Amino acid sequence: MSSSIVRLLNLLITGARQALPLNGILSGSWRPVTVIAVYWLESFVLVLLTALLCWPVQRRTSDRAAASRAGVNAKDVLLVHLPSLAIFGVFVGIMLNLLIREGHTAPFDFDEFRAAAYAMLLVIGVGSATDLTMSPALDVAAVADRVDGCMSRWALFWILGFFGLIVPLATERLMLFLTLFVVLKALWEGGALLERLFGGKRA
Repeated sequence: MSSSIVRLLNLLITGARQALPLNGILSGSWRPVTVIAVYWLESFVLVLLTALLCWPVQRRTSDRAAASRAGVNAKDVLLVHLPSLAIFGVFVGIMLNLLIREGHTAPFDFDEFRAAAYAMLLVIGVGSATDLTMSPALDVAAVADRVDGCMSRWALFWILGFFGLIVPLATERLMLFLTLFVVLKALWEGGALLERLFGGKRA
């Protein structure tokens, strides 16, 4: 499979991951807490998959030095992101519980979250099947893109955590900020892939 086809598939899957929660918000079928929970699940699963992609690159003697310089290290990915996601989950859980108690947002609906989570996992599964199939052939730059993607999601999540959940306590505009966040995330992730797709910088 050529690198251009891999980049195109990544773009389509990334677009589907962004479109799913955006449609949930705009259609009014997802509650704000469902959107945030699904984004947390997405990041958690993508961290695990990124770590899996790091292993073949790290084990190739010819790529070890380049992988180290690019930050392609499965252990580091897990140690940096999983504890951060756990802390974020606890923090957001506390803030959301406060928002729910104050009547600023609807309570958590497990059935709604389960259906949304299944849809997100299906989209991620299709994309990861391509990545894991191609993993022995992926170069350092291609895997570094996945690591960078984890870091971008980490940064966006903390923006959401500090501004999207604290500000609504005073302004009662959680849905407005969340909508802006969803659009920002789509532009951030999609824009990076579009640059690589048409610029041909990485696989």
